[in-house]
Amino acid sequence: MRVDLDSLNRAADERPLAPEHQPSLVALTTEHAGRVFPIERATVHVGRTEDNDIAIDHRSMSRQHCRIFLDKDGLWKIADLGSANGVRVNGEEYGLIDLRRGDVIELGHVKLRFCEPGEHFEFTEEIAAAYASAPVADARAAGGKKSRLPLLLVALGIAAGIGVVVFFLLPEPETPSAPPSPPPVAAAAGTKLEGERAKKLERLLADATLAEGADEWEKARAKLEEALRLDPDSKEIEARLGRAEAEAKAYRHLQAGRRAVEAGDWSRALSELEAIPDDSRYYPDAQEQLPSARVGFIDERLRAGQKGLRTKHLDDAEAAAQEVLEVDPENEEAKRILELVDARRSRSERPTGTHDKRRKGKRESARRETAVSSLPQPANDKVARARALRLAGLDAFKRQAYEESIKKLKEAFRIDPEGQKDVHKVIGSAYASLGDVEQAAHHYRLFLKLNPYHRDASRVQQILRRYDAQKK
Repeated sequence: MRVDLDSLNRAADERPLAPEHQPSLVALTTEHAGRVFPIERATVHVGRTEDNDIAIDHRSMSRQHCRIFLDKDGLWKIADLGSANGVRVNGEEYGLIDLRRGDVIELGHVKLRFCEPGEHFEFTEEIAAAYASAPVADARAAGGKKSRLPLLLVALGIAAGIGVVVFFLLPEPETPSAPPSPPPVAAAAGTKLEGERAKKLERLLADATLAEGADEWEKARAKLEEALRLDPDSKEIEARLGRAEAEAKAYRHLQAGRRAVEAGDWSRALSELEAIPDDSRYYPDAQEQLPSARVGFIDERLRAGQKGLRTKHLDDAEAAAQEVLEVDPENEEAKRILELVDARRSRSERPTGTHDKRRKGKRESARRETAVSSLPQPANDKVARARALRLAGLDAFKRQAYEESIKKLKEAFRIDPEGQKDVHKVIGSAYASLGDVEQAAHHYRLFLKLNPYHRDASRVQQILRRYDAQKK
């Protein structure tokens, strides 16, 4: 069944996307399991043959199977293009449907996970086996049906007069074949269970794997706790349960941090994001959010410090400046605010009591620290200056001020080439957003040369391969 996309084609947005804005598909089954397919444009076609943007060579897929696109409201959608075996999302067949984080798409016998831009999804053999051997559960709430367009409703749309045109096409001469049966998910090492208990344990562990892959940590914990009751001596299940509890906490911090960033609650955002440990799977996501949170926090507290000076609330000005220096010890504006606070207090005539002596001692200590930091310290000054430029460049990129971002990030690299060698990825993305593909490719290649083992290296390599293919 094919949905008429003429109206969508007229408004099709086929612009290239910067890597930071690209979602991706991760193959979960068949011989393609583990492959990552970045969605590099706002509209891509997926099918079996090489003329598609994303080509997946599997005989259960049609030559041109589906289209994935970003609509005018910023939502990613998938549309069936008259494929022989249809498009399923979370186990249900659709002609047109929006996509969200963690959705499992079935194109024939090929299952793919939809990953949002910036999402870190760790593919493992256990996840592949679990998805291949278990039915796909609908991860969405019932309310999500508002934006769906099931095939039945599309067909009935003609009779109902809702303006949806549906074309029935002859299927392509393809015979779907059943995928090879994957090995079952093994029970925990050391388990000596038999019969129904062993099968139940295996099913619980597979369900926990699915839940972990979909960020459903409470569900994963419940399954692992039940599994541990079946096999209380399993150290592997016990360790996995502890890991699930830690990741559930980290995921809550990440979600709260993202909400705080969106709301402009910078202090809360920093607190939540910095609470995520570096061994968590969500640590890279938190690190991507932190620059914006830090820039917002610093700007907010500097404005509070300046207001304190204007209104003569010197204690408030001093506290705000100190908060900035805790995040950015080399911030010149915060130091200037402290110097002004000190100067104004020195001019005021107050009795020198115990409290004022203590405050004076703190002022003298702050003055000495400022004096020391102002002495020539080439290495530390360079690192701090480069870090500040990096934060400013990332903030400019987020505001889509790409030329400003390029300028600041290049300067950061010039000052500290060792510490800032990964900025070339963002510089390349900025040039790509400006339409300068030659400069974008140049900086992507510099990024790969300087960061061959970076976690984004494979994605950047794919972008360059596509670029080189288009030049031929």
